[in-house]
Amino acid sequence: MTQSVVQGSEDPLVVIDHQGGSGNPALWFEQDEAAQAFMWWDQANSLLNLGTPATNPIVSIQSNGTTTVQGSADPLLVINHQGGSGNPSIWFEQDGAPIAFVWCDPPTGSLNVGTAAGANPLATFPPSGTANINGSLNVVGDVFAAAFIQASSRETKENIVELRSQEALEVLEHLSPMKFNYKEDTKSARVGFIAEDVPASVASSDGKGVSFTDIVAILTQVVKEQQRRIDSLVEKSNLLELAMDGMNR
Repeated sequence: MTQSVVQGSEDPLVVIDHQGGSGNPALWFEQDEAAQAFMWWDQANSLLNLGTPATNPIVSIQSNGTTTVQGSADPLLVINHQGGSGNPSIWFEQDGAPIAFVWCDPPTGSLNVGTAAGANPLATFPPSGTANINGSLNVVGDVFAAAFIQASSRETKENIVELRSQEALEVLEHLSPMKFNYKEDTKSARVGFIAEDVPASVASSDGKGVSFTDIVAILTQVVKEQQRRIDSLVEKSNLLELAMDGMNR
C-alpha cells in the first residue's frame, strides 16, 4: 500500500495537471483497477466537478462558490458532521464566526435551525410536519391554510379581566375600514385597516401591523352589548303591549 503525504508552507501545495479524456485537468480514484470516482476542472465553464461513472457530475462548484448537487436516488446529500452536541450539523460563517446553524436531533427526528446569538433553535421541523417557530414570522404575500389557531390557554396568561363594553365601543369607534392595495401587488384591491391609525390596543408592538384576533374580541363584546340592549328593548316592548291590551279591555 502506497501512502503519499504532502506538506509545505507555500501555495500551491499540490498541483494536479493530468489531462483527462476531455482535455481538462483531472484525477480519479480506482479500486481493483477500476475507476470509481472522478475530480476534474471544466475549463470552459470554470467548474470544479466531482462524479462517478454512474452519475457525472454529482457536485459542481462554480468559481464564485456556488455549489450544485444533483442525482437521481436518495440520499442526494448526506450531512454527518458531529457538532458539539453530538448531532449531525452544518453551520454558516461570516468573517470566520458562526452566524447560523442547521442540525438534526436524532432522539426526536427534528430538523432545527438556529443562530449563534439569541434563541436556539429558532425553528424546529419535527417528523409530524408541525413546524414550531420561536419568534415572529414575516411573510411577504398571502398565507393560505385550512385553519388558523392562536395559542390561548389560560396557563399562558395572567392579569385576566373582562373587557368592559364601554372600552370595546371606544375602540370600535376609532376603527376606520379602508380600501387599498399593497405596493407589491397593484392588481388586488383589499379592504382593512391602516396600522398607524388604529388604537394601540389592536396594533402590533411596532405599530406596523394589526391584530385581527384582538379586533374579533372587540366586536364580540360590542355585539354582546348590543344584544343585551335589544333584549331589554324587546322586554320593554312586550310589557308596553301588555299594558295597552289591559287598557283596551
